[in-house]
Amino acid sequence: MSKELAAKSGKEPQIDKDKILSQLKEHVERTALKHIEADDVTKHHLTDYLTTELMQTFAGRDLDHFIPALEVIGTAKPKDAVELMLATQMFLINDSILDAHRYSKKPASVSVYNQYVNSITKLSRTFTGQMDSLKKYQGKGQQKIVVEHLNVNQGGRAVVGDVSVEAKGEGVDVK
Repeated sequence: MSKELAAKSGKEPQIDKDKILSQLKEHVERTALKHIEADDVTKHHLTDYLTTELMQTFAGRDLDHFIPALEVIGTAKPKDAVELMLATQMFLINDSILDAHRYSKKPASVSVYNQYVNSITKLSRTFTGQMDSLKKYQGKGQQKIVVEHLNVNQGGRAVVGDVSVEAKGEGVDVK
């Protein structure tokens, strides 16, 4: 039954959950899991995880509500389960921020308005922290140091190339 027909008849449109679930899983694999580096079994479990989370969050809605979520999660280009979880959490936090903002437009009282504003502030900080965590995790803690000027005095030595240091026991050995 189409939405227009349902509106005319006064009945809620019937949502085919199995069809939506199947389409959602396909879309999850094409978008949010596009960059995941994992075997098929792991990808299947991640698909189920993300699909379940989104189905619970958007219960009773049709597929049109899920696709933007997957597109947003996919833009984080998660490469493993941790990145996928962070990207999903970031989307859900952002969705909560928008909900709180929408509800704050029609507060029952000043006190309720202040609660919404406080929630928005806390959720925004959480989102920023998650963004930093994702960036840090995706960088795997690697740092790049660029030396622009190098002076070597007579008798001095300079090393040109990659140098890595590995900590062992009490001292430090250069590999």
